[in-house]
Amino acid sequence: MREVQLRIPLGLGKRLHEVVFAHGLREGVVFCLVSHVEIGSRTVLLVRHVVPLDDDAYLDDSSCGAAWRGSAMLPVIDAAMKEDLGIVVVHAHAFGNPPRLSPPDRESAARLLPMFARRVPQR
Repeated sequence: MREVQLRIPLGLGKRLHEVVFAHGLREGVVFCLVSHVEIGSRTVLLVRHVVPLDDDAYLDDSSCGAAWRGSAMLPVIDAAMKEDLGIVVVHAHAFGNPPRLSPPDRESAARLLPMFARRVPQR
């Protein structure tokens, strides 16, 4: 398995941090549009755009930290396709180290990854 690194330019990192760690009633969700390069045995993802999920896209769902309308991702997918970029979904949990996916995250990934792969197959 290849090592994957996510690199975030300083200005974009500040914005990402502000949204993901904003105190609110739900988890903050951000879509990062990324380019990538292979360096030796590692894949390096470089964040090019930080796209917060609009407030009106969130659904009221107490079963998880954040749920949103699937249609809210369409502009993100469109931008990724136009710029030949990949998509990384970012949010935070109150888990300890190391970071890991929650069961709802794993379920969402099983649904979302095939859709993203069809829309942006090279990424």
